[in-house]
Amino acid sequence: MAGRQPRSLSNDDFRSEVEKWMEARGEVWVDAFFHHSGGGPFDYLLRDRNNVAEFMSKSVADAKTRGDGSATLNAFNFNCFPLRGAASEELAGRMRAAWPPGRWYHIVDLATCYPAELELLGSGDTSEDLDTDLRKLLSDHRGRLVGFGEHALDREDWFERGIDVIETTVGSRRAES
Repeated sequence: MAGRQPRSLSNDDFRSEVEKWMEARGEVWVDAFFHHSGGGPFDYLLRDRNNVAEFMSKSVADAKTRGDGSATLNAFNFNCFPLRGAASEELAGRMRAAWPPGRWYHIVDLATCYPAELELLGSGDTSEDLDTDLRKLLSDHRGRLVGFGEHALDREDWFERGIDVIETTVGSRRAES
C-alpha cells in the first residue's frame, strides 16, 4: 500500500536495527533531515557498525546549528545501488539497460562513505537525464567505483519494493522566540 510511513523507533532501537542491517548487508543508506533548516536531507553510506552511534551523535550536534535543533534520521534497508563497478562504457550500457524509465535513479561514488556525505554523480528520471549523466560520468569519473540504483524515496512505494524504512528523531527543538 503506497504512502505508508516509516516505522518510528526510539533512538536505541533505531541504532540497534541499523547495526543489524549492516551486519546483513555490509552497508546502510541513511539520511539526516534538519527540521526548519530550509534544506534537504544529508545522505550517507554507513559501512562500519561503530559509525551508527557516531552518525546519531553528529546529527544531534549538527541540529544545534541547523534548523530548530532537531533532526529526523531515516535508514533504508534495501540493496541500494545494486549495479556497481568501475565507470566505463560497459557499465554505462548496463545502467541504461537496468533503468526503469520514469523512475528516479542515482549514480553515486561508492568510495564516499560516512563521515563524508554520499557523493552524487548523477540523478534524474528521464532518458535525457540519464544520457547527460552517463556522458559526464565517462568524461569526469572514468575508472571510479560507482553505484547505480533507483532512489529509495521515489514515489514513496518503499513497501511494494521491499524497502524497510525506519526513522527516529534526535536533538531537542529550541523554543520559538
